Amino acid sequence: MKPLSATGRSAAVWGRWVVVWIAVAAFPSADLARSAEPAKKAPSTKAPSAEKEPDKQPSAFAVPDGTPEEIIQYLQKLGQVQPPAQDEKALAEFSKKVGTAALQAVDKILAGKPNEQQAEYAMRVTLETLGMLDRFGDKQAFAKLQAFPSELQKLGWPKLARMAAGVLLQTRLTRAEASGAEQFKTVLEDLKKFLSVGPLEPQDSELAVGAALAAERVDRAGLAVKAYADFAKLFSASKDERMVRFGAKLQGAARRLALQGKPMEIQGVTPDGKAFDWAQYKGKVVLVAFWATWCQYCRVELGNILKNYEVYHDKGFDVLAVSMDQEKADLASFLAENKLPWTVLFDHALRTDAADKTLDTYYGIITLPELILVGSDGKVVSMSVRGPALGRELANLLGPPASPKTKAGDAKKTGSDKEGKPAKE
Repeated sequence: MKPLSATGRSAAVWGRWVVVWIAVAAFPSADLARSAEPAKKAPSTKAPSAEKEPDKQPSAFAVPDGTPEEIIQYLQKLGQVQPPAQDEKALAEFSKKVGTAALQAVDKILAGKPNEQQAEYAMRVTLETLGMLDRFGDKQAFAKLQAFPSELQKLGWPKLARMAAGVLLQTRLTRAEASGAEQFKTVLEDLKKFLSVGPLEPQDSELAVGAALAAERVDRAGLAVKAYADFAKLFSASKDERMVRFGAKLQGAARRLALQGKPMEIQGVTPDGKAFDWAQYKGKVVLVAFWATWCQYCRVELGNILKNYEVYHDKGFDVLAVSMDQEKADLASFLAENKLPWTVLFDHALRTDAADKTLDTYYGIITLPELILVGSDGKVVSMSVRGPALGRELANLLGPPASPKTKAGDAKKTGSDKEGKPAKE
């Protein structure tokens, strides 16, 4: 795939902006949707024909005065305005006009005594607008983004200020990821301080996971293990049971990333309720594949795994598939249509109200498919074996695949026909 040109990147950014803005414009809330009583207007002193002249019409970027409801209606219309051209210069100029108008509008909303839903709407539009302007190269946008949480705090919206601070941290993480591990570590420390103050919310769990996954990309396991472990302590100390459970999963992710060169602990039951014995795989090279029937990427990867299974199974390779499906019926239906030649575990069976003994939590499975290759000595060999990497690892561990055996009678079919091409069977 060819990289996008500057114009293509600008068009892509603008396209994303429109999509997100329309989603924000549809922000669900009965209070937000409530229409204001139509204001009584004084009789116009202008001639009717003057109001119809195009050059007398108000600009789409002229922010009107009005109640929060009326200004939100203006923003909804502004979010659907299209740029006049798709070249880079036109898009940049247009984005500046739209962004300026949007920021002026949200200032009026926040100054107009909005209710909580309207204030949150204004916050979301501000964050998205500043984020897009920053991507378009506006040098002041990031500074305004940094100051926005404090502004919300001063206006008396502490909850929204915290949400905005979380978005700011996500933006800083994205920037730091491109700058290298050292700068990324600084932002991670700031994130830990942020999460240690105030009650943790569901959006905080998304922020923590995003940061830890970014740490994996920046420094693979080293930096990420510490990030997962540190976040796990913070969430495990919460008074919210949901956050505590999430903390256990984060701790599991730290455990998983530290598996290289160590043995795995596996327990579970098959879909028909039979207990699983990990000891029966002793001496084999085993791929432990975490997957789900609803995961499209998993289905694609299953084809690659099956191909390698057929080639290397006789040489000592096996597969253990751990299903992350919530419903046993979904797994059973899939297995009825797809006869997999290896053992499948139904992991959710190990989760009850009393305890969570799932491998999902124990190894902190964040993304799917998650593939872990265990050597014949029972220790993890690799956790990066998607696609062609699996075949390469198996060739290193078990030797190259055996050449296909010549079947009886095939010798006569391997010659050439009269035209010098391989003979057809």
